[in-house]
Amino acid sequence: MGLAASQARFLAITSRKADCEFRSMEIAQEKLSITRELQNATDQYQNSLDATKLVWDGETEDNTIYDLSYDIMMEPSEFNGYSPYLVTNRTGQIVLSEQLAKAAKAAGISEISGTGSLAGRNAFTQALADVGFISGNVADIITGATGNGTVEWSEKAGFGGNPIDKSIANTMTIGTLVNYMENILDPEFMAQLDPSSPQYTKYQDLATAMTFTNDGSMGDVYINNAKTSEDFTIVDLLTSNVTIKFDISETDFQNQLKDLSKAMDAQPDGIAGTNQAMKALSSIAKLFETLFVDDTQTQDTQAFVFALNQTIQQLADNTKSYGKAFTDTNSVLNEANNTNGGVYNQRTKMTVSLSNMAEMFLTNYAIALDGYDSGYYITPTTADSNFVTNDFNYTYVLNNPDSVYDEKELMIADYINVLYNNICTYGWTTDANVTDNDYLQNSLKNGRYFVSSLNSNNYYYQDHYTKNGCIGEVTDEDAITKAEAEYTAAKSKLNYREETLDIEMKNLDLEISALTTEYDTVKSMISKNVEKIFTMFNS
Repeated sequence: MGLAASQARFLAITSRKADCEFRSMEIAQEKLSITRELQNATDQYQNSLDATKLVWDGETEDNTIYDLSYDIMMEPSEFNGYSPYLVTNRTGQIVLSEQLAKAAKAAGISEISGTGSLAGRNAFTQALADVGFISGNVADIITGATGNGTVEWSEKAGFGGNPIDKSIANTMTIGTLVNYMENILDPEFMAQLDPSSPQYTKYQDLATAMTFTNDGSMGDVYINNAKTSEDFTIVDLLTSNVTIKFDISETDFQNQLKDLSKAMDAQPDGIAGTNQAMKALSSIAKLFETLFVDDTQTQDTQAFVFALNQTIQQLADNTKSYGKAFTDTNSVLNEANNTNGGVYNQRTKMTVSLSNMAEMFLTNYAIALDGYDSGYYITPTTADSNFVTNDFNYTYVLNNPDSVYDEKELMIADYINVLYNNICTYGWTTDANVTDNDYLQNSLKNGRYFVSSLNSNNYYYQDHYTKNGCIGEVTDEDAITKAEAEYTAAKSKLNYREETLDIEMKNLDLEISALTTEYDTVKSMISKNVEKIFTMFNS
């Protein structure tokens, strides 16, 4: 090879080798970048493992848990028990969706605060129908446009006042049933009703039937083992331990129960006040008959008579003699509360738990309606019994033949009263994004918004979103699954790039090695040619 050719080849090899070395440096930088990207993807995935979401675990019968949304909290439905869970800002204003804000504005409700009224509530109700939040038919019923009369409005709804009486809506759980009876016994609630209305008369009769006069004729009365001279109610029977101690021997009491059971005919009137305990059972039976039995419904009447007979028979069968002296009062009362039928002295006195008597009666009534496969049963002791009153989801059907409203309409009316009063009191603001689930959840988590919910004293209180009993924070499995898929895809893509670069790097290493060898050869050849030329000229 000539000198000129060698020099040209040498320059070409040098240039190519420099290109390969530069590309090798670029690949090293790219691999370093891949390492950083992979680390970022790993960090994001690790962070996603701690991802949480807010869920709603509310009032549904199937106990289904749903992702938290504005609609679940703010639209009247079985999910929230027809009680609004208000989204509020730091100043206490109610955060309304665009739809609700349009209704509030149309009703003339100030964004700052205002004073509520029946006319204002009706205007807000009609505006809710106009924007499609409730049906026009429901709005007409609530406002009285149908001619059936306006559903009551109370300025205390959501501010300490008892909720609308939902007894007219004829299905309720034990908790609602107790609240209903407490309402009737509450003078403030009765004061809200028209004294000339049939409803007022009905409630007055129920209040009288629910109250037991403690004038000594029933014996000594104990509530939670403390003797009392005060009158007591059916609510006390269902929420406390009410026990009576009276003069009668165990044998006489058993005989009276057995005779009474045999003498029972097809009407609850067949029960006689043969002694203090029977007087109490008679009052309990009469009250529950008024609440539950519609004379036009033969099934209910038969179930009621069965329950009364069954309770009397069980009281007779469960009577036991413990031989305890009544000087040990607390011990005897405790035994009465834990034994269906009470604890009886062998001599002249006896103690009976009226609370157990009421629970036995309701349980027998539920068995009569639903059958023995319902799972409720009564044994001689309360610890081994499964009372229907222990099932907080059991639905009691009340006798309300003269109702002009149905359950849903009343619940929606109660919901609107509470929402309207809170908006008037605290003012309102609107946020177009609040109906976006992710936005709402992030706003609640970072303290931008809060939740105001109904407390046990019937007031609304603003608090952290986890303090209302329905909203929970759980691991976001969907987010984790999505993050895992994204991490797997990113890792696979980065690994593929890295493998491709590794192959390219190996090829460059081989090429650089070959070029280096050729470089050294050509360089040596050029040196020899130069030396040969100098030698030739020197000679």
